[in-house]
Amino acid sequence: MNALERVREIGRRLFFRRGSGSKGELAPPLGEALQANWPAITTGPWHRFVQADWLGPYTPTRVAFWTLKLMREDPQLSLGLAAVKAPFFSIDYRVTGGNPRTRAFVRKTLTDSPLFGRLLGSILNAIDFGFQAHELIWGLANVMIEEDGPGGIKPELVPQAYVLASLGDIDPERVAEITIDEKGHLTGLLVDGTQRLLGEKLLHAVHQLEWRNWWGNPLLKRAYNPWYWCNWLYLYHMRYMEGKANPPYVGTAPFQSRYDEEKPREKQRPRNSVNVIAEQMASLRGGWAAALPWEPDEKGHNQWGISVLQDGGRVDQFITSINHMQGLKLRALCIPERIATQDTEVGSFAMVREHADIFLTILEGIKQHTVIPALNRIAELLTRYNFGRSAPVPVFEASELSRLRQELLAEIVKQALDVPLTLQDGREYTPAKLIDFQRALEALNVPLLHASDVATTPSPPKTPSPAPRPPEPRAPESPGAASSAA
Repeated sequence: MNALERVREIGRRLFFRRGSGSKGELAPPLGEALQANWPAITTGPWHRFVQADWLGPYTPTRVAFWTLKLMREDPQLSLGLAAVKAPFFSIDYRVTGGNPRTRAFVRKTLTDSPLFGRLLGSILNAIDFGFQAHELIWGLANVMIEEDGPGGIKPELVPQAYVLASLGDIDPERVAEITIDEKGHLTGLLVDGTQRLLGEKLLHAVHQLEWRNWWGNPLLKRAYNPWYWCNWLYLYHMRYMEGKANPPYVGTAPFQSRYDEEKPREKQRPRNSVNVIAEQMASLRGGWAAALPWEPDEKGHNQWGISVLQDGGRVDQFITSINHMQGLKLRALCIPERIATQDTEVGSFAMVREHADIFLTILEGIKQHTVIPALNRIAELLTRYNFGRSAPVPVFEASELSRLRQELLAEIVKQALDVPLTLQDGREYTPAKLIDFQRALEALNVPLLHASDVATTPSPPKTPSPAPRPPEPRAPESPGAASSAA
């Protein structure tokens, strides 16, 4: 960076720092703009003017946000959403493109910031509600940037830089209107019906932005029908089990009318035996006892008896239907159900592995169309506010989610590490020499010892001992010498 560019940058910071955040200025408005939604005044999430059952209407064209919040509390959907979001926290996010200064600045102020994990989790809430709006709260800070590797820069201090100080995620129920221009591009939000949030302060993450529908398409909406009917099945099941705890009785008695022998007959009416057994069964339902006489028939069986009505075991029918709805919930979230639950089905580990890889491949679409565009939006604002509109903007990339592609890439890299490569000046090197193994292990949180603590003195090479000399051959004796000796 030469002296002229530094003077221009200092002048721009001095004269454009206190902007109002309009479209033509380079400085973002500092501080927080939105006010709290007071429950007594505004229509916040706990003040709904919706009069409906707790489950909501049947098959609505638009599932309300309060219903989506109820759906997130469902155990099966909670497991499914955790399975969808968890892989995004275990991959690496890289900043590429731009120039060394902008790339190092975005990496330092965003990727390496403690705010990055919270930002990533809030962006993923767009999966639940279709969109997730944020108020970007800007601040000023001195940032030390450094870019290693080829084409890098020496450590440099960027004074009074505009950085993302905090993030205000906005409850989707508070968003009354999404404003767009005549071309359909996003310009801002109307929050609580009274507060405007303009684009310079807005980060709007959308799941499945289709036809410039900035409300998005929530993934939970597809699970509404199985969630709705599964709740009803649970209700019917509980009512059935409640009846099983106090089952109906079946009584048998002789079909006769009888008198009480202890009283005169002219002062009483005959009572049917069926009425008598009904009174005894009613006493059992109230927790009392019943006494039955012994009156055998011609086969020796008592004509009086009370037993529990057998229903044929309908519990399995409820469980089968509930498991079917539970599986549909996971399928609505694009999750093959065998990677999350097993229920009564069986399968091999190889099948589960294939299903899991298909699921991770599906998540690539969410990564490319929801997560990465939101991160690139912040990278664009950081670059524009601190380095001007003409500065090249870096972009985000992320590692692969699919395990098969990761394994294939790892095998390719393993084979290529020892392949010799040649520079233009004729010098040779191998890709393995480009890897800083110490920094790689530190990034993986692997404990390291100091090199001087593990280094050993090489032992001198052993001198090979001389090979033993072979015995000298003896000269063969002549026949004449042998005879003279004899």
